[in-house]
Amino acid sequence: MLDLDAKELEVVLQTLNGEKQKDIAKNLDIDLSTVHRILKRDHVQHAIARGTRTVFTEGVEKITSLYDACLNRIQKEVETMPIKNLIGVMNHCRTVVSKFQIETSHDLYKNLKKSEHIHEVIEISYSDTSQQKDENIKDILRRFGVPEEEYKHQFFG
Repeated sequence: MLDLDAKELEVVLQTLNGEKQKDIAKNLDIDLSTVHRILKRDHVQHAIARGTRTVFTEGVEKITSLYDACLNRIQKEVETMPIKNLIGVMNHCRTVVSKFQIETSHDLYKNLKKSEHIHEVIEISYSDTSQQKDENIKDILRRFGVPEEEYKHQFFG
């Protein structure tokens, strides 16, 4: 646990709640430069990073839990679900997952830039990988007799 005094804790809590430095200074009846100096302290920055990570982790856990629940329901209903609904669900899930992949890649890149040693394993996805997956899904839909007009403009990547 990081040790913060009462003033630092209040500044951190208000910062995590999205308050501006000027408003924090006014709320706590302290000088704006004091708020700025408190936020520059290493242990305070670590506390903010930890709080942000906790909130982010809880959000990811909630989203993945909802995703799993949806996936379970879809697996039960996939046989009776109209193809348009199925395609819509697949595209929505792809969008959500893509955003996580982009954010994770961005964080990895920032960490690599900060690192003195760049001995990390980086997974590379080739542009044709998504196209190949797309073609595989469309091939399966064709084999199940789904009319091509219902999915030909969709990208499943």
